[in-house]
Amino acid sequence: MPTQLLSVLKIVLAVTTYVFSAQFTYDLQLGEMVVPITGQSLAIVCWAFFMRPMESVVAVLTYILMGVYALPVFADGAQGMDVVKGNTGGYLFGFLLASLVVSWIRDPYKKENPFSVLVLMVVGTAIIMICGLIRLNVLLGFEDAVEYGFYNLWKGALIKIVLGTIICYLIHMIFRLATPDKYKK
Repeated sequence: MPTQLLSVLKIVLAVTTYVFSAQFTYDLQLGEMVVPITGQSLAIVCWAFFMRPMESVVAVLTYILMGVYALPVFADGAQGMDVVKGNTGGYLFGFLLASLVVSWIRDPYKKENPFSVLVLMVVGTAIIMICGLIRLNVLLGFEDAVEYGFYNLWKGALIKIVLGTIICYLIHMIFRLATPDKYKK
């Protein structure tokens, strides 16, 4: 398959995954605390693991622009420029930055191990959380930003980091088994 066609296919599949994963929300009950989990950040970081930086940025930018131009693709079916300007705008910018950094750091031809995949998942998730916290800090102040943008999200972020590590490592191993010539030194 030509490289350009493969890039377009990956971008289309990634954007489709982002749209569907944004509609996945789950409130995990941990003791007295409810941890909200959405699939967006997991999908963003996992796809970035398998894409080149330009592919990854184009996919996330396409997703964000779809939401800005009134398609209900953000979490809970949200849409429009108000989402970008509002409390979640920092996280959306974080998606873009995390996708770039994770795809740029990862060398698709090196031998991955679970620890290296875990590090990339942590880096991508941390970027998303930091960008979200910065925006919330501007809108709400530091204390409320930490309360609403970190304390109630960090447990869900840890779960997504572990899930992302498992998913990406397993898919990577399947690709290695399917195309052993590509991974020879």
